[in-house]
Amino acid sequence: MSDCSDILKLQPNMTEIITNKSYDFSSNFLKWFEKATYEEYKRTVGGSTEAQFPIKGIPVGGGADYNEETFKRDQERVKQGSQGGLSTSESVNLISHITNSDTIADAWLKCMIAYKPELITFGLRSEIVENGDDILLTISWIGESNSDVPPKIIDYSIEGATFQTGFPENLEIGPKGYTLILNRNNDGEEVSIVVNTTKGSEKKTLPATNRITLKSEITLKTFLFSYSDTNDYMEFSVPKGYKIIGGGAYNDYYDGNLLPPIISSYPQNINKWYAKTVNNVSEETSKCGNLICLYDPDDNWDVKIFSTKSSLGTSPSVSVQVPADYIMTSGGYETNADWLHLIQGSYPKTKNTWEVISKNNPSIQSELTITAYAVGIKYNKKGIIPQIETLSGNVMLGIGGEPYPRMKDDYKLIGGGITMSSDEFAVYIHGQSPSYKKEDKEKKSPDGWNIGYGVIDRKDEDFPWPVKATAYAIGMKYAKPIEVQEREIIRNPS
Repeated sequence: MSDCSDILKLQPNMTEIITNKSYDFSSNFLKWFEKATYEEYKRTVGGSTEAQFPIKGIPVGGGADYNEETFKRDQERVKQGSQGGLSTSESVNLISHITNSDTIADAWLKCMIAYKPELITFGLRSEIVENGDDILLTISWIGESNSDVPPKIIDYSIEGATFQTGFPENLEIGPKGYTLILNRNNDGEEVSIVVNTTKGSEKKTLPATNRITLKSEITLKTFLFSYSDTNDYMEFSVPKGYKIIGGGAYNDYYDGNLLPPIISSYPQNINKWYAKTVNNVSEETSKCGNLICLYDPDDNWDVKIFSTKSSLGTSPSVSVQVPADYIMTSGGYETNADWLHLIQGSYPKTKNTWEVISKNNPSIQSELTITAYAVGIKYNKKGIIPQIETLSGNVMLGIGGEPYPRMKDDYKLIGGGITMSSDEFAVYIHGQSPSYKKEDKEKKSPDGWNIGYGVIDRKDEDFPWPVKATAYAIGMKYAKPIEVQEREIIRNPS
């Protein structure tokens, strides 16, 4: 094994990769890739390549569009991927690319065949890498000795996918292999592949994906969750392929006097929303969550959750900022509050700042912390940046709470918030949910953001009723039409 490693170790770009001669190339490369910085990757691998190549079955690439964010995403995907190493074909291709020499790659392969044949996959081999609707099909062949003649492709058939360029006539298949780029048909049907060569055939069947065909670069969907239990918290998880960009929750319990405050409501991650209420009852109560999601099965959009925690205080406020290269879509808050500490504001203070405001009972001087959350999105590819517009309007809580601001027709609602103008302790946020136009009977595309509120004692004659507040609705607009999928109701989620 050490002799084969020495062949690579002598090459300038391999000195950082081959660090342990007792490891094969696959182990050395993967250990290096998982720890490398973006600058190291560009210097060693990414230089001038314009094509993607598979690492452990995951397409990793270079070129002008391959930036540091994408590299870090690929690193995480490789770390969390399968435990298998590189195939022989992947190793030969990478060595050839990194050293810029087919001769070096061929010398390494011959050395491996001679000294470590148990690590080589001999014969005809096909490899499939799926990246959304794109399919990378690679056919390769490795002989057991130098006298083995490489096979030629006789014919082939591909059903369920299209391609621009097929296998060249009389193509001779070698260790590096030959790759076709296929595109799965729009309905996500089963893909059947048959390749016949002079030394056997390769057959592959890829099951139907049942994926939703995207008609737009931005596809939104609202999920309504509904269930009952005795817990004082709520958890809502969206299906695979969806990413939360806005949301809210409420506890539909009312004891005839008080509506329980929502003391926490925030995205735990891009797939899960958490909310907590103050419940002084042991009976079951109805929980509801409304999540507005981006459908992004191909990871074209980078969705991240940003947060900032306040210092300890009696009535703390805190803001969180989204980096300049991200677009803020919504926010939330987390506290360890109770009936003595209430949330009176959770809203977009600026286009990239989300602020949360709390108020304590002035007769109680206990302290708490609050955390502000903001959701930011960024397109992973070069493209047009979505426009975000925040509408606000003054609302008088206590006289119907309307009219809340409603989005313009060319914008799609993605979130909202509120800040209450009262200096009184008694008013608080009870819940949040999207609202719909009366003519939108299917409740497909919300256009406003409702805020449920509560008051500890409405009978207090000294209480300045109604309460002034500012309500916010956040909408998204894109150069291309935004597709909106039908709202889905999930009852009693597991």
